[in-house]
Amino acid sequence: MPELNPQEAQDAVALLKGSTIFRYCTNEDLLTIAQHLKKRVFQKGEKLLEQGQPTHHMYVIVSGSILRLRKENDQIHQIDHHTHTTTVNSLHILRKENAFSTVEANSDVLHTYVLESDDFRKELERNPRFSRDVIFSLSKEVRKQTKVMRTPLLEQQSKKIRYFYVSVAAAIESFYRSALNSLLNAKLLGQKLPTSWFPNMAVQLPTRILYINGFKGIRSVLDEYAPPPEETRDLFRLGLVVTPGLIMTPISSILEACNADKNPEPIHRKWIRGYVPRALREVIFGVGLNQLSDYCEERVPARNTLIKSVLGSMIAGAIAGYLSHVPHNLSTMKMIDPSKTYLEHFHKFSQHWSSKLHQVPPKIRPIASGVLAVVLPRGVMIRTTQITGSFIILNGTITLLQNFF
Repeated sequence: MPELNPQEAQDAVALLKGSTIFRYCTNEDLLTIAQHLKKRVFQKGEKLLEQGQPTHHMYVIVSGSILRLRKENDQIHQIDHHTHTTTVNSLHILRKENAFSTVEANSDVLHTYVLESDDFRKELERNPRFSRDVIFSLSKEVRKQTKVMRTPLLEQQSKKIRYFYVSVAAAIESFYRSALNSLLNAKLLGQKLPTSWFPNMAVQLPTRILYINGFKGIRSVLDEYAPPPEETRDLFRLGLVVTPGLIMTPISSILEACNADKNPEPIHRKWIRGYVPRALREVIFGVGLNQLSDYCEERVPARNTLIKSVLGSMIAGAIAGYLSHVPHNLSTMKMIDPSKTYLEHFHKFSQHWSSKLHQVPPKIRPIASGVLAVVLPRGVMIRTTQITGSFIILNGTITLLQNFF
């Protein structure tokens, strides 16, 4: 195999820096390693490594791409797809260990630089600084892997609350929420568009600000001043998680009453309609806005806090929106028409599916339509979009303000 010319050796230093094992090595030491490299070209489908076979080389990908395949339980799995500035087999080269996976060229032509295991070992023995830098590079990678945060859902702790930021976020979100709620109510009533997109905003705006501050504030106070006893920790934490939603249900009822313009009752009377399913909906909303958003944000593989907040809120909002939709429908229909029972309201919006199940035998059609009304309820996309958007606006705005001020 041909050796590298001086310019290629210099270019190889940057490529080696992209490897986990060489990341914190000096350019001088890497240039010495580059002088041991040899050029080798593979055609598409040619194998660099064979799973289970001893390895004698490390490869530096100069151009092209590779495919890593591992066979387990008679099934082929694709490990990952490496492209430019990637090394292959750097973690197995020292002791010539068996290859973890089969590696083959995935592009028409794959240009590589090859480092012999013996040459690598000689440099480690000859140069103590190089050995220390290799160990440090690997230590940094191990530390990065062990820093992955995985707090359980019920153990998620509140961030520091800045009520002004929460109030700004809630004010912006209140207009978004009002428009989507009005649209959803219109869909439940069989209308194309609502008669008013922002009804009673003089009541909705301050109430929504109080409502969101309540969810964030109550959680923060409970996390700080209500430490769970060890013998009943999980049960106690569950109680703390659902408490904000239960406490904020009366305020949510007032907000709901503002949108229920089809009910002629005054707000101070109709806010109690549909209270029980609304309480369940608020518990789901509270857990989604607080613990579930933090849980998902923690698992987003990004460093930017705003991106993590937005993506975490998006996932949590989709889950909370879907799970809370049936309680939301029941509470809304009960507030719009309190003369009917919950069963009558459920039967009404399950008829949406009953009319579509012509192929289902009449005896089981009511059961099928009832199940579909729960699994795929009418207006679920609007409700899920509403909650997802609310979580993104609220948590995203709070994170944005905290980052800039």
